[in-house]
Amino acid sequence: MQKVHSANKVFLERPNLIRVIVAGAQTGESVAVALHQVRALIDRPETEPGAELLIDLTANPAQNLAARIEARNFLAFLHDHRIAIFGAGYILKTVVDIIIKGSGRAGQVGNFYTESEAKDWLSQKAKSARI
Repeated sequence: MQKVHSANKVFLERPNLIRVIVAGAQTGESVAVALHQVRALIDRPETEPGAELLIDLTANPAQNLAARIEARNFLAFLHDHRIAIFGAGYILKTVVDIIIKGSGRAGQVGNFYTESEAKDWLSQKAKSARI
Protein backbone atom coordinates (compact mmCIF):
# COMPACT_ATOMS: atom_id res chain seq x y z
CA MET A 1 0.00 0.00 0.00
CA GLN A 2 1.25 3.44 -0.90
CA LYS A 3 1.94 5.76 2.02
CA VAL A 4 -0.42 8.71 2.14
CA HIS A 5 1.29 12.08 2.35
CA SER A 6 -1.19 14.56 3.68
CA ALA A 7 -0.82 17.88 5.37
CA ASN A 8 -4.20 17.46 7.07
CA LYS A 9 -4.29 18.16 10.80
CA VAL A 10 -6.73 16.63 13.25
CA PHE A 11 -6.64 17.68 16.90
CA LEU A 12 -8.73 18.19 20.01
CA GLU A 13 -9.19 21.93 20.38
CA ARG A 14 -11.37 21.59 23.48
CA PRO A 15 -12.86 18.52 25.19
CA ASN A 16 -16.04 19.07 23.16
CA LEU A 17 -14.50 20.20 19.84
CA ILE A 18 -12.39 18.31 17.32
CA ARG A 19 -10.82 20.50 14.64
CA VAL A 20 -9.89 19.14 11.22
CA ILE A 21 -7.75 21.27 8.92
CA VAL A 22 -7.88 19.92 5.39
CA ALA A 23 -4.74 20.99 3.54
CA GLY A 24 -3.73 20.25 0.00
CA ALA A 25 -5.32 18.11 -2.70
CA GLN A 26 -7.33 15.25 -1.22
CA THR A 27 -7.60 11.60 -2.21
CA GLY A 28 -9.79 8.85 -0.83
CA GLU A 29 -6.82 7.67 1.22
CA SER A 30 -6.10 11.07 2.77
CA VAL A 31 -9.76 11.48 3.79
CA ALA A 32 -9.81 7.93 5.22
CA VAL A 33 -6.67 8.73 7.26
CA ALA A 34 -8.36 11.87 8.64
CA LEU A 35 -11.44 9.81 9.60
CA HIS A 36 -9.18 7.31 11.37
CA GLN A 37 -7.55 10.18 13.30
CA VAL A 38 -10.97 11.58 14.26
CA ARG A 39 -12.10 8.15 15.47
CA ALA A 40 -8.95 7.88 17.60
CA LEU A 41 -9.66 11.28 19.17
CA ILE A 42 -13.30 10.35 19.86
CA ASP A 43 -12.10 7.28 21.76
CA ARG A 44 -9.77 9.27 24.03
CA PRO A 45 -11.03 9.71 27.60
CA GLU A 46 -10.55 13.50 27.53
CA THR A 47 -12.94 13.85 24.57
CA GLU A 48 -16.53 14.50 25.64
CA PRO A 49 -19.22 12.21 24.22
CA GLY A 50 -20.86 13.79 21.18
CA ALA A 51 -17.95 16.19 20.63
CA GLU A 52 -18.55 18.52 17.70
CA LEU A 53 -16.32 18.78 14.65
CA LEU A 54 -15.13 21.95 12.96
CA ILE A 55 -13.72 21.21 9.50
CA ASP A 56 -11.63 23.88 7.75
CA LEU A 57 -11.50 23.57 3.93
CA THR A 58 -9.71 26.90 3.40
CA ALA A 59 -6.53 25.21 2.11
CA ASN A 60 -8.22 22.46 0.05
CA PRO A 61 -7.66 23.26 -3.63
CA ALA A 62 -8.83 19.94 -5.10
CA GLN A 63 -10.20 16.50 -4.36
CA ASN A 64 -10.73 13.47 -6.54
CA LEU A 65 -13.90 11.37 -6.76
CA ALA A 66 -12.56 8.86 -4.24
CA ALA A 67 -12.07 11.70 -1.75
CA ARG A 68 -15.65 12.84 -2.24
CA ILE A 69 -17.00 9.32 -1.70
CA GLU A 70 -14.86 8.91 1.41
CA ALA A 71 -16.07 12.33 2.66
CA ARG A 72 -19.67 11.07 2.45
CA ASN A 73 -18.67 7.99 4.45
CA PHE A 74 -16.86 10.27 6.93
CA LEU A 75 -20.04 12.30 7.55
CA ALA A 76 -22.30 9.26 7.70
CA PHE A 77 -20.05 7.46 10.21
CA LEU A 78 -20.04 10.39 12.63
CA HIS A 79 -23.81 10.27 13.16
CA ASP A 80 -23.60 11.20 16.87
CA HIS A 81 -21.64 14.39 16.22
CA ARG A 82 -22.61 17.79 14.88
CA ILE A 83 -20.23 18.93 12.17
CA ALA A 84 -19.62 22.45 10.86
CA ILE A 85 -17.63 22.83 7.66
CA PHE A 86 -16.26 26.15 6.44
CA GLY A 87 -13.82 27.77 4.05
CA ALA A 88 -14.81 26.29 0.70
CA GLY A 89 -15.16 28.51 -2.34
CA TYR A 90 -18.43 28.62 -4.26
CA ILE A 91 -17.90 25.49 -6.39
CA LEU A 92 -16.46 23.33 -3.61
CA LYS A 93 -19.20 24.56 -1.25
CA THR A 94 -21.78 23.29 -3.75
CA VAL A 95 -20.00 19.92 -3.95
CA VAL A 96 -19.92 19.74 -0.13
CA ASP A 97 -23.66 20.50 0.01
CA ILE A 98 -24.28 17.52 -2.30
CA ILE A 99 -22.03 15.29 -0.16
CA ILE A 100 -23.93 16.36 2.98
CA LYS A 101 -27.28 15.52 1.38
CA GLY A 102 -25.88 12.17 0.23
CA SER A 103 -24.76 11.36 3.76
CA GLY A 104 -28.30 11.78 5.09
CA ARG A 105 -27.06 14.24 7.72
CA ALA A 106 -28.38 17.56 6.40
CA GLY A 107 -29.76 18.60 9.81
CA GLN A 108 -26.58 17.82 11.74
CA VAL A 109 -23.95 19.05 9.28
CA GLY A 110 -23.65 22.70 8.31
CA ASN A 111 -21.61 24.18 5.46
CA PHE A 112 -20.50 27.81 5.73
CA TYR A 113 -18.23 30.33 4.04
CA THR A 114 -16.60 31.57 7.26
CA GLU A 115 -15.35 30.10 10.51
CA SER A 116 -17.43 32.55 12.55
CA GLU A 117 -20.63 31.40 10.77
CA ALA A 118 -19.69 27.77 11.45
CA LYS A 119 -18.97 28.41 15.13
CA ASP A 120 -22.20 30.41 15.54
CA TRP A 121 -24.17 27.52 14.02
CA LEU A 122 -22.52 24.99 16.37
CA SER A 123 -23.25 27.27 19.31
CA GLN A 124 -26.93 27.61 18.32
CA LYS A 125 -27.24 23.83 17.79
CA ALA A 126 -25.70 23.20 21.23
CA LYS A 127 -28.13 25.66 22.87
CA SER A 128 -31.15 24.09 21.20
CA ALA A 129 -29.97 20.59 22.21
CA ARG A 130 -29.91 21.67 25.88
CA ILE A 131 -33.46 23.04 25.82
